[in-house]
Amino acid sequence: MASKADVKKVLDRLQIETPSWAYGNSGTRFKVFGQPGVPRDPFEKVEDAAQVHKYTGAAHSVALHIPWDKVEDYAKFAKHAKDLGVVLGTINSNTFQDDDYKLGSVCHPEKKIREKAVRHLLECIEIMGITGSQDLKLWFADGTNYPGQDNISARQNRLSESLHETYSHLTGNQRMLVEYKFFEPSFYTTDIPDWGTSYAHCLQLGERAMVCVDTGHHAPGTNIEFIVAFLLRAKKLGAFDFNSRFYADDDLIVGAADPFQLFRILHEVNINGGFDVGTPVSFVLDQCHNIEAKIPGQIRSILNVQEAAAKGANIICLQELFMSVYFCQIEDHKYFSLAESIPGPTTDLFQSLARELGVVIIASLFERRAPGLYHNTAVIIDADGSFLGKYRKMHIPDDPLFYEKFYFTPGDLGFRAWDTKFGRIGVCVCWDQWYPEAARLTALQGAQILFYPTAIGWHPSEKAKYGERHHSSWETVQRGHAIANGCYVVAPNRIGHEAPDGGDGIEFWGQSFVADPSGQILVRGSVDQAEVLVVEVDLEVVDTQRTHWPFLRDRRIDFYGDITRRFID
Repeated sequence: MASKADVKKVLDRLQIETPSWAYGNSGTRFKVFGQPGVPRDPFEKVEDAAQVHKYTGAAHSVALHIPWDKVEDYAKFAKHAKDLGVVLGTINSNTFQDDDYKLGSVCHPEKKIREKAVRHLLECIEIMGITGSQDLKLWFADGTNYPGQDNISARQNRLSESLHETYSHLTGNQRMLVEYKFFEPSFYTTDIPDWGTSYAHCLQLGERAMVCVDTGHHAPGTNIEFIVAFLLRAKKLGAFDFNSRFYADDDLIVGAADPFQLFRILHEVNINGGFDVGTPVSFVLDQCHNIEAKIPGQIRSILNVQEAAAKGANIICLQELFMSVYFCQIEDHKYFSLAESIPGPTTDLFQSLARELGVVIIASLFERRAPGLYHNTAVIIDADGSFLGKYRKMHIPDDPLFYEKFYFTPGDLGFRAWDTKFGRIGVCVCWDQWYPEAARLTALQGAQILFYPTAIGWHPSEKAKYGERHHSSWETVQRGHAIANGCYVVAPNRIGHEAPDGGDGIEFWGQSFVADPSGQILVRGSVDQAEVLVVEVDLEVVDTQRTHWPFLRDRRIDFYGDITRRFID
């Protein structure tokens, strides 16, 4: 079995492309259902995709569909994406929505129609050159509805000619990904109905032609993991289009139908080198025919793929106020609009996600308790999706760029611990980290792991003088909590530079970490890279540590009465 460190390395490398069309209105085969707030143009689609990447750290690329995502200036479009922290990825062609393609496109019996289709494919390659995209993905709705409608062999010849013409225009590191589908819209024979047909054409084309496997493009019961293993062995697997289906091409959220199939597929990917450095395999979500919220749906699918790849995370803790920028850098009433009720829409989403993945989730939110009454609140959701409770941040800072007292009322729920499927945990939030009383009172309720969702960083102007000193203090005090209470301490911190209202802003110092009951750092994150840190903890160590270092036994609680005084004069 791979170590947690090995799993982490895989997750750090795993990037999953999201499709632009997933952010627009979609629905069933019979109706498209509108949703409020969907993008109005390709630029807004990319903006939504950037939000998914922001909250997952694993979706840096956006697949485009031409002409659905046609724009006047593709260089400007690519820069827009880059400014948002994402890139324009796979270019998908469209040869199935023009009246001329009623009898096919690249396989059409009329030469002028085939030439029209090829011109479109070459246009896509030109767009790739401007955007820096690596992959051209081809899916053809070509086929016949009944015997005798056309010559099957002749159609394969036309297909081959069109593919060769397109392939000849690839340059640099550009690739051609040939997708397949066993039906639709033809009912007698489809021109690329299965992976074998796609594989055969790719062999004839050359090394830069590879097969794209869409997990929804197979009949029920198909052993997709065999196909994956075969293509990986042949070095012809270029891409996955991940989705979930009960019949075929339902394009549902990944893992919705058969989560174990997802694991089986990714197991074959892993043992056959599909996660290795330099792998030619790209991972793409292709879910759009659903009526769920767009951005959360993409996030859920990414998390599902990550879980199947990692097989491991039981408790997931997100950083402080992860739903937005750290807005407390300025006192502005507009930011109260970010608050929400608890329970509310975000907790509903995470309850569903926790239930689906079988994980405990700790999420830090801006709580609107009542008009004029707001809290910095962490919610705790068990692995069955049940809402265990919430912790309201007790200690509220009021420092330059950390003007939290303007927004948050100090918590009134006290310090608590909760029994989850994977152990008894306690949760505090950020500024609480500096107070040994908070850690002690939480540990005294049996907490084996203390979680501190965090947003702490440097004032850029002070970094050179105080940076190392401040970070060391922050880490050391929490390691002290772990030692003094004989428990694990987990501190996920924000990363990156944020200046939402101008000025110097805050450079969050990242370096999330997990300390064991002896205060040793088990894992530490980077300063500036979005990461999924996975570490295995042994809860038996808590009992061992507390037995060998019996601080709780030796406490002189009979002499601690003055601890409740502000200062002993």
